[in-house]
Amino acid sequence: MKEDRRLLYEGKRDEKEYLYYDDEIDLYEIFLILKKHIRLIGFVVLLATSLSIAYVFLATPTYKSSFIVRMPSVGGDKYIFSVEEAKTNIDNLNMFIKQGRYEELAGLLNLHVSDVKLVKSINPSVKRGKEHFLEVSLIVYNPGIIEKFKDAIISYLNNNPFVQERINMERAKLFNLKKEIEAKIKSMDSMRRILEKNLKEGKVKDYGFNPLEMEKIIMDLKVRLEDTKTRLATLKGFEVAVEPVIPTKPHSPKALLIVGVSFLASLFLAIFLALFVEWYKNAKKRHKEVFSE
Repeated sequence: MKEDRRLLYEGKRDEKEYLYYDDEIDLYEIFLILKKHIRLIGFVVLLATSLSIAYVFLATPTYKSSFIVRMPSVGGDKYIFSVEEAKTNIDNLNMFIKQGRYEELAGLLNLHVSDVKLVKSINPSVKRGKEHFLEVSLIVYNPGIIEKFKDAIISYLNNNPFVQERINMERAKLFNLKKEIEAKIKSMDSMRRILEKNLKEGKVKDYGFNPLEMEKIIMDLKVRLEDTKTRLATLKGFEVAVEPVIPTKPHSPKALLIVGVSFLASLFLAIFLALFVEWYKNAKKRHKEVFSE
């Protein structure tokens, strides 16, 4: 049987004249195979491309925008709420959307359920080097909801009892400091006027200190008072540092990208199928010829 198979593949050639082409790629042969199965290739490419075009037209478009939130501070670099805490709070809002708990989310944000359903996702992120700013990205089905949702998120953050407690504590602390400094200025200013009067009248010649030092102390207190007033005035909750830009074009689906990728992927798949079909037919034919002898 083995001898018969050997003779079948040898034909009329001598054993020394065996030629092996198995490891060589014949581009012309591949071209002929593809040409032979051009209908199969065209059908696969046309079907996949048509499906991708249908998806682009039928898929609901989404719009993306983002805004930047500034953390609450008491002036300078003293912040009363960390960016990680704020990020966690907004991540919780996104969890409600993922779980489809729209009514609960609408209650938290004081919005209508229909408005909440227009938001696909909320993604907070912290930019490197900007640890006191939080970027919030919104992906929505209607760009008209972006402004309303932005205001709702800021209100939600500021209405957090923990945030309100910290702000109120800092406000009370600054207010008491302001009153204390004002009392000191008033007391020292009164004392200064008395000293100046006594000096003019010659009642006291030596106080044991330079009266000009008292003037310097009063000036320093006034500077501290102005700084405290500024910190008290700027003591606020979360604020929008950069407003969102309302998009006019959808973020997804990306029509050209989807159709292009679908076309190329289907073309490679069709070529593979054509080569596979040809290989299968030839292998089946050889198998029949071998075992028919």
